[in-house]
Amino acid sequence: MTHQRAPRSLLLHCATTAVAVSALAMMTAAAVITTGSSEAARRLLGFDFDGVNRSLGDAITITAHNTALAGGVLACATALPRLSRRLAVDVLLATILTLNAAAIGFAIGAYRANAIAALAPHAPFELAAFSLAGGAYMQARKQAFTARSLTFIGATCAVLLAAGAFLETYVRLGGSR
Repeated sequence: MTHQRAPRSLLLHCATTAVAVSALAMMTAAAVITTGSSEAARRLLGFDFDGVNRSLGDAITITAHNTALAGGVLACATALPRLSRRLAVDVLLATILTLNAAAIGFAIGAYRANAIAALAPHAPFELAAFSLAGGAYMQARKQAFTARSLTFIGATCAVLLAAGAFLETYVRLGGSR
């Protein structure tokens, strides 16, 4: 990767991923609200908004789960030069992104302000980390990363996800959440 072109291209791919996730989530939320399905969605989800336990163990569990997801995307980016079925990986990752974004939107459509308050402390960190992993995958489709670059990207994702997990575990906005 060249030093001038790759960072700008990677940032564009990260932004594309973030916009896609956000748009999918908001379209799903809008669909739930405009169809009058919020109450049915709340019954289906059954969230109580008590949050996770405020413990280091829960923060570590959340970090591990999210890091495994981002790590899977980065593993796909690493393997891309050796893959013969890139389309299958593209479809798999796009499906995972779509389902996760839709789930977030479904919860926002169901619970509105409560869901937004629950997501606000940690979601920006998770969105940044997953957008970085997704952007790296998209960039790797065009040009392989060096091991050093992928290590830096992975470490950045891990730090963002750990910060997000800490906030998810210990920060509550509004109400009794």
